[in-house]
Amino acid sequence: MSFKNLNDVIDAPAPIPSNITDKTKEVTQAESHRFRGSVRIALGKFYTDEEYEARRKRILNTPLP
Repeated sequence: MSFKNLNDVIDAPAPIPSNITDKTKEVTQAESHRFRGSVRIALGKFYTDEEYEARRKRILNTPLP
């Protein structure tokens, strides 16, 4: 993708997020030394898509008091 001026950068479409898998966690942890940011993400302390959906279903199925 080649940008000629600032408006090209501003109007560029955002990348489509990919699925978060165990491989994503491994790559994130391996490359965490290159970036500053969240310690939680750098340590791989985030949900994969499957883990998130399982947790979401469990919480939604929990009866309210």
